[in-house]
Amino acid sequence: MLRTLWCIEPIWAEQHLPLVQSFLSGQFPIQTNEDDETQTQDPIAGKTFAIAAQSGSNYAVQNRYALDDPELPDNSVYVLDMRGVVVKESNCCSIGTEEYARLIRQAYAHEKIIGCVGLVDSPGGQLSGTPTLYDVIRDPIKPFVVVVNEGLMASAAYWYSCGADYIYASQQTDQIGSIGVYIEFDDATEAREKMGIKRHTIYSDRSSQKNRPFRDAKEGKTELIREDLNQAADLFRAAVEQGRGKRLKVAKKGGPDVFEGGLFYAGKAIELGLIDGYGNLETAIAKVAELASKPKGEAVEELPDDHDETGDNTPEVVDLPDNDDSDEPTASVEPTTSQSNLISTTMSLFGNPHKVLSGLAGVEGSKITNEQLNAANAELDAEKITGVRVISTTYLEQAKQSIAALNQKNAEVETLTKERDDARAEAAKFGSQPGAQPTKSEKVEEKITTVEKDTYISQTDADLAAMKAQMQ
Repeated sequence: MLRTLWCIEPIWAEQHLPLVQSFLSGQFPIQTNEDDETQTQDPIAGKTFAIAAQSGSNYAVQNRYALDDPELPDNSVYVLDMRGVVVKESNCCSIGTEEYARLIRQAYAHEKIIGCVGLVDSPGGQLSGTPTLYDVIRDPIKPFVVVVNEGLMASAAYWYSCGADYIYASQQTDQIGSIGVYIEFDDATEAREKMGIKRHTIYSDRSSQKNRPFRDAKEGKTELIREDLNQAADLFRAAVEQGRGKRLKVAKKGGPDVFEGGLFYAGKAIELGLIDGYGNLETAIAKVAELASKPKGEAVEELPDDHDETGDNTPEVVDLPDNDDSDEPTASVEPTTSQSNLISTTMSLFGNPHKVLSGLAGVEGSKITNEQLNAANAELDAEKITGVRVISTTYLEQAKQSIAALNQKNAEVETLTKERDDARAEAAKFGSQPGAQPTKSEKVEEKITTVEKDTYISQTDADLAAMKAQMQ
């Protein structure tokens, strides 16, 4: 509970905090009964099952099968009960994201399973493992549909759910969203000082940046820890934009922005494009069967443009099969089109080895960062794919413009060079005519005589030379 980051609705966390604190302090008794058969029961039992997707049947009363059941009918849909707090590792009470991912991969690989349905009621939970489950759900090998099972789809639960082809709410009171990241911690410094406890923390001279965001936050300087939170929030946003695509509605002036962390009731979530309508288990199974009947990689129609203020933006309401044993709604808002993430790509039955490359599908080029491009090229290098690189169309257009400008410059240089050569040729014609060369007047150089000054060894020699000069 303490060693990882969490993406969880704070109301749920606050309600369970006393239980967590009592457990950590040793005051919460853990009772076990080795004779109780439920203690050794497989936690997966009852949490997953398969139902035959036969049109016109009442799915609520159909038999439920395990994946390894030899009597499992053809064209079955695998249903996962994904309610509860999201955790990475399974325990005696719940299935972790690691186990969910494994089960979904097994279902994708099963020849009798045509797709999956997730029943979600969760406040969110552990960050670790959530992106992996999102990748598995979004894998286009087989369709995946999620139903908010009359409750909550918040934070980490929405993160992995938005990788599904469709998301339905079962009731108007369902709440969806809480897309955001925050951190909360207790500072017990003053309490320890009152108890006479003084803590000394010493860091190596070579570890000045270790735990710095946390240390600064305790001193009231939150810039570094906010920067770290912003990175996680950006990853969350990228997953939602990738998973929901064009169905997300752009925030209008003065209206709610889904990426600011708000939690919305089902009707508003439909309006904002967070989910696709109302439905129940029958609705989800029918949608899986519909998507599975389409050829793999079949092109899907583009989403229609938003209606103007005078247009009718009311979704179509369709009847659902009767279900006498359920209080679930009898109407569903039918989305206008299937999700465009049913892309044609090579995938492994054990997951997508090219998460970054396939993750860029459907993302607008202007929103792809240099880091994502570098990561995609790193995947190509890892697969020893040489001579191929992923680049932005913006860079490609800039390169084309640079090449065009260079070609124009070269053309200008060639034109000037030709003009120069033509001018020289024309000048050469005039140079061969009489008078072309100017008359030159040669200057006779005067001979300059340099008289060197005599050098005398002694003053006597100098005096004798002077007397000789006078006599001459």
